[in-house]
Amino acid sequence: MNPATNVPDNYSLISEIRHPLTNISLAIDMLEVATDDKEKELYIAVIKRNTARISDLVSRLLEKKQQ
Repeated sequence: MNPATNVPDNYSLISEIRHPLTNISLAIDMLEVATDDKEKELYIAVIKRNTARISDLVSRLLEKKQQ
């Protein structure tokens, strides 16, 4: 991560994208077998949170690219 820009370097970028994608994938797998509404809400929250992480990362990268 470049502290001056708060934008990750290439290796960090890969990790910052891979981790939320893995979390989303696992949450979808668990959501498919979930039977309880409370459990489903938990997995949906994981998907939303990690989607927001990826969206934030993309926004930061785009902002940096435009500078």
